[in-house]
Amino acid sequence: MSFINKRGVSSITIAGSTAYGDVEILMPGASVDPITGEITLPTGGGGGTGQYRETFTLDATDITNKYVLVSTDITVDSTTLMNVSGLPDIVYGRDFTVDGTNKKQIKWGTLELDGVLQVGDFLELYYS
Repeated sequence: MSFINKRGVSSITIAGSTAYGDVEILMPGASVDPITGEITLPTGGGGGTGQYRETFTLDATDITNKYVLVSTDITVDSTTLMNVSGLPDIVYGRDFTVDGTNKKQIKWGTLELDGVLQVGDFLELYYS
């Protein structure tokens, strides 16, 4: 998964209100600069201007094909996020990728998820 879960921060200020103590941010697509601590959160809400979310329950065809098809072309391959129930730290490029020609195809053949995903697995994708 691509959640911020590395090291905690001691406080965070949002809209003028500061929370102190151990703060953990669990947001798909968020990132933190390890040197400055700057946090970047994704914005937008679909409609061609932000992130889309689609879910799949994998069937035998998906497992044999080693890919799923999303409904809209992916425009920024490397920002695509995948979550699979029970599997931590799924990484674009290592575990799955977007096909170079068919921009609706999320594939995992020959990558780390190949042979790991099974029929019935719940897959969640975020992309833009």
